[in-house]
Amino acid sequence: MYDDIVAQKPRHKTISGFCLDIIADKVDGVPNLSAYHVGAGKEPQVETAVSAVASVVQEKTSLPPSDGDLGEGVGKEREETPRKPPCKRAVPLPLQEHEDLIFEFWRIKGGSKSDTAWKMLMNELGKILAKYSHDKVHEQLTLAINGKWKGITMSNLTRFESVGKQQAQEPPTRHPASRVFTADKGFLDL
Repeated sequence: MYDDIVAQKPRHKTISGFCLDIIADKVDGVPNLSAYHVGAGKEPQVETAVSAVASVVQEKTSLPPSDGDLGEGVGKEREETPRKPPCKRAVPLPLQEHEDLIFEFWRIKGGSKSDTAWKMLMNELGKILAKYSHDKVHEQLTLAINGKWKGITMSNLTRFESVGKQQAQEPPTRHPASRVFTADKGFLDL
């Protein structure tokens, strides 16, 4: 029996300490193993002293069974909050011809990808379509994909569009000496 105990003993424990652990587990009647290791719900059987020590030694050193060997429902309790079901991303009917570009933009866009962000994108694209045309929506989606924008909004479109247009420029002010006077044609600008 001593040779069996020595063979099963972990390296970091002394023989006396290991034997005390085995005896303490049997005396207390509550082993430090989970339910699926000891037979979940089976009645303990009366054993002789030698077989009791050997079985506890075997239980202490054996590996737990793989997940497939667990009983029905053992170790499968879930206390986390369940995930929300994924939102269906539906493109409104007027924007259907841009569906591929919209999903491509959504895939690569930075920032939030929440339900609120999706609704805002659809609203803003609808505003652009109502004020301009399908060509402008296509242009904005293409620019957003290439520029990896975080979003497309009507306010940004109008703000940057006005910057792009050049305002009517005033003629440059010139020094009076830049004009030349001739007798037959009067003052000439150079």
